Amino acid sequence: STASREPDVSSSRDSKSACVARMKVKAISRDRRDFTRARASEIVPVQRSMAPELHPFEKAREYKRAVNAVKLDRHFAKPFVGALS
Repeated sequence: STASREPDVSSSRDSKSACVARMKVKAISRDRRDFTRARASEIVPVQRSMAPELHPFEKAREYKRAVNAVKLDRHFAKPFVGALS
C-alpha cells in the first residue's frame, strides 16, 4: 500500500534522459594552428567581418576620424613660418 502512494520516479527520470539524448549540439571546431603563433614575434591574426550591415556606426566613425584629422592638421599647421622670412 505504501508503494502505491509514492510517485513513480523511474518513469519521469527515463523521459528526461530520453529528451536529453535526442538534443542535438552544434559545436564550432577550429584548427588551433590558425590561432597560434610559430614565433613570439608574430602577430596573431584577427578574424573580422567587414560586412557593412554588421557595422551600423561605420559612417559616424569615419566622420569623426575626418574631423579629428582636420583638427590635427590645423593644430600642427605653421601659418606664420612664411611670414617670418
